[in-house]
Amino acid sequence: MPRELGVVLVEVRHDALRAVRGAVVRMARRERQQAQQHQEQLRAIKTVPIIEAPPDPETRDRDGARRRALPQRRALQRVELDERAPLVSPIFLGTYVLFDSLFVYFIVIYKCIPPNCESNKIRMEKQIISKLLRWYAKSKRDLPWRLLQENNLPNPYYVFVSEYMLQQTTVPTVKTRFEEFIKKWPTLKDLAKTTEPNILKFWSGLGYYSRARNLLKAAKIINKKFNSKIPKEYHELISLPGIGDYTAKAIMGIGYNESVMPLDANIERIFARLYALNQPLVKIKKQLQEKSQYFRSKKQSSNLIQSFMDYGSLICTPRNPNCSICLIQKYCMGHEKNLQNQIPVKLKKLKIKPTKYTRAYVLMNEKKEILVRTRSSKGMLASMLEVPNDDWVDKKNMLQKNESIEKINKPFLKKGSLSYSFSHFDLDAEIFFISINKNNISKGKWLKISSYDKSQLPTVMKKIVKVALVNQQ
Repeated sequence: MPRELGVVLVEVRHDALRAVRGAVVRMARRERQQAQQHQEQLRAIKTVPIIEAPPDPETRDRDGARRRALPQRRALQRVELDERAPLVSPIFLGTYVLFDSLFVYFIVIYKCIPPNCESNKIRMEKQIISKLLRWYAKSKRDLPWRLLQENNLPNPYYVFVSEYMLQQTTVPTVKTRFEEFIKKWPTLKDLAKTTEPNILKFWSGLGYYSRARNLLKAAKIINKKFNSKIPKEYHELISLPGIGDYTAKAIMGIGYNESVMPLDANIERIFARLYALNQPLVKIKKQLQEKSQYFRSKKQSSNLIQSFMDYGSLICTPRNPNCSICLIQKYCMGHEKNLQNQIPVKLKKLKIKPTKYTRAYVLMNEKKEILVRTRSSKGMLASMLEVPNDDWVDKKNMLQKNESIEKINKPFLKKGSLSYSFSHFDLDAEIFFISINKNNISKGKWLKISSYDKSQLPTVMKKIVKVALVNQQ
């Protein structure tokens, strides 16, 4: 017997099959009882001699005698026919066999096992929800933004900040920086009062600085428009800078226990494997959205969403998932078809990122300080600190020396080069070094070498300084 057939007969259709069989048995039992009654009648009739009754004196005609004898002969004939009939009706026996055959055929052809059987969806998904909630209660990750309030829900402001920080950044990296962030800006009002340079300074090392700008813009809007309270309506959240469908639903579900199911990478991976959706994620987004509706909870939405996130991170991992200890393995079509390591399907990146070119200059004075300046308010690393560098161009022969550097007559020492990858392009930088008198520089500010690594400099600038300072300190 195929494994899927056994699963259906034992777990899915057992009750229904048993009910049908019971009905057939009861009908067969009634037929048998009727047959036994007829046999008893037959035996009783056989023991009584059939005597032709004399004609009625008032109706002695031939037709009248026949009418009185006819019922007796027909009754005897009916009993004799019943005696030859089987104890179980062929109709009911055939119905039973036909039902069983069609049912087995349906199972084998369509492989109707969870979660493909529509009739079993609700039961299957309820069981999954129950199992994950119990697992989460015992095995959830200890994360600072999950600190519960009096209503047993996380602080919506904490969820709001963490979702911005977690975009394109790993949980271990965010965990430490989040605690520092909350100490600096414990409430949304505090965050709304700060300035862009301050938050960019803090954001150093997290990358994707547009997130910091959007976080500050959103905080200012909420402070002004929503009286410093994080909104919980989808259309209000989606209107804020830097918030898309997932982030809006995450804030609603985790922070306010609204009945939604956001789809992050972990949750998408679980659903794709569970339903064996063996296609690239971009092609199954709509299907995943539809499947997610079965997993919404009205009472425990916050815990359920986080249980899916943690389960995807700890058990249903991107590579080598822990199927041997998975609590929902028996429901997983991906595991059934041995596709768990192939799902979700990733599209091959055929597009090659362009390369931009620049020259970076590290100037150090007699006090072991390096010169830094503020970048333009537009473009990559906007409004952040940097060491002097030429404009980033698409071709190396297009490089033009920075005006402030052009004025320095002393020769620069070439210290090497650096390749740094941004999300949309790679940066190829030639790095130069020079020792210079502080008084000869009028623009910019000086940063101590001993503290540059802990400063607000973006990561790429810290790497440039590190290359330039080799054998110079």
